[in-house]
Amino acid sequence: MTFGKNLKAARNAAKISRNEFAKHIKRSVHTIKSWELDRHRPDDMTIGKIEDFFYLERGYLSSPTALSHAKLIGSLSCAINKLPNPKRQHAIALIENITHLIN
Repeated sequence: MTFGKNLKAARNAAKISRNEFAKHIKRSVHTIKSWELDRHRPDDMTIGKIEDFFYLERGYLSSPTALSHAKLIGSLSCAINKLPNPKRQHAIALIENITHLIN
């Protein structure tokens, strides 16, 4: 997939609007839209900051498999949010523990 599609998928998986994202990275909504539509591409330093913002590994947004990962994360997030609170907290704790093991 393209950088723009991967960026949009990551933003949607994080449930952040273009407006919110633009404020966080200090860019205009128009700029974000042009990136997501692959009209323009940010410089490498900005791409790194975006990947950090979404807690993605470096190079992820340029990866052809990134979109499928973002969809998977989005599906997992939706499933967790549908759980009753005690189970939701338990699922979040499990994911945090797995993340610590990986890192």
